[in-house]
Amino acid sequence: MNVKERLDAIKKRKGVESDAELARLLGVSKQRLYGWKSRDIIDAPIIMAAFSELRPEWVERGEGDMCDQHAELLRRVEQLQELVEEKDDIINKQADHIKRLTKALMGGW
Repeated sequence: MNVKERLDAIKKRKGVESDAELARLLGVSKQRLYGWKSRDIIDAPIIMAAFSELRPEWVERGEGDMCDQHAELLRRVEQLQELVEEKDDIINKQADHIKRLTKALMGGW
């Protein structure tokens, strides 16, 4: 698997549609990303810093599985924790709103 194929696989995995967006996520210029593709050379430390769930062997040489399963599971758990926190915030706001409405209704009787 060449560098272009690996970068395209990363874009697909991350839901990134353009090289410009991938370059932004990596903190590099579009020109640098293009240089990696044209020379078939990749700066693995930059990629690994941005996407820690990727396996170094895959990033560097395209060998083996793309992701470290343990890191991927941790990433998913973190995403779920964020969703639960968002849900809890929404529920708390709704509960506060219901209390205010109830108080207003009870005060009107």
